Amino acid sequence: MTTLQELFAKVQAGTATATDFEQISKLSKAQAEEHKKVETTAKDLIESIKKANIAPQLLTNLLAQEGLIIVPKAKEKLNIFESGKIKFEGNERETTFKVWAGRDFDSETKDVQEKWKVVKAKGKDYFISHLTTEGKAYYETDEGKAYINKIFA
Repeated sequence: MTTLQELFAKVQAGTATATDFEQISKLSKAQAEEHKKVETTAKDLIESIKKANIAPQLLTNLLAQEGLIIVPKAKEKLNIFESGKIKFEGNERETTFKVWAGRDFDSETKDVQEKWKVVKAKGKDYFISHLTTEGKAYYETDEGKAYINKIFA
């Protein structure tokens, strides 16, 4: 028996006969019936899940465990810098300030921007001396150097 791809290739080439078109029709009808059955089963399954009132996270976990879906990994922040304890204006106690790769200070809150100004005022040498282990490795890359140069520009 000829496959749909082979029959469509004949149609594209202009060599299909009336019998080929009949076969396309039969195969297409069979394929449509199969798709209808699958869709009906899927819709019934979805209705059952809705009626079961399963929490979305639990459902996601169950589907992932069964290998039916792949959950994307959460993007982790690469913490590249942690200041020593600093007393920032408006805070009664000393705190640390962290910077992760790609952190955009322009889009941060005014409070964060003020804290960044204090850290930035200490200078690039201070910043580099307080890089985390990951930060030191990041600084060795072109991307890392470019980011750190950018935030101190």
